[in-house]
Amino acid sequence: MQDQQPTPPRQNKTVILTAVLVLAVIAVLAVFGVIMSNRPKDTEPTPAPTRNPIAVMQTLVGDWTQTKEDARGLVTMSLHGDNTARFTFHDIFNAEPVGEAGRWSGSDGVITLITADGAFTDYTFTLESDTLTLTDSNGISVSYRRAAADPAPAE
Repeated sequence: MQDQQPTPPRQNKTVILTAVLVLAVIAVLAVFGVIMSNRPKDTEPTPAPTRNPIAVMQTLVGDWTQTKEDARGLVTMSLHGDNTARFTFHDIFNAEPVGEAGRWSGSDGVITLITADGAFTDYTFTLESDTLTLTDSNGISVSYRRAAADPAPAE
């Protein structure tokens, strides 16, 4: 048998230091793992609650009068529960208002107004008390005040 020579003291210190470092890294990783496992899991964001389109439409049914005249006149609109509508333009140059039948729909902050010839425009809307504010895609807003809650259907 060969005699084994004792490991020099300097080599023993290196082995011990390496073992201590490896154990320290393992301990840090274990603590990190425990911390991460106790963290709430990432989930998909909860979507904003959507309102029932029928309920939204019911809140919009009624006669609405523009709150501020523009340079050409004033608009009133009647939104009916059967999705028919009547848009009336009270022109400052004509004694007789001009009316047009149409349709409308609304849900979750958007109302679509459709004229008799099928042209339609989407507006975002806010409804505060009896004031309905419509904002078009260019950011132009027009406010209406509720005149009556249940108008007669459009002809």
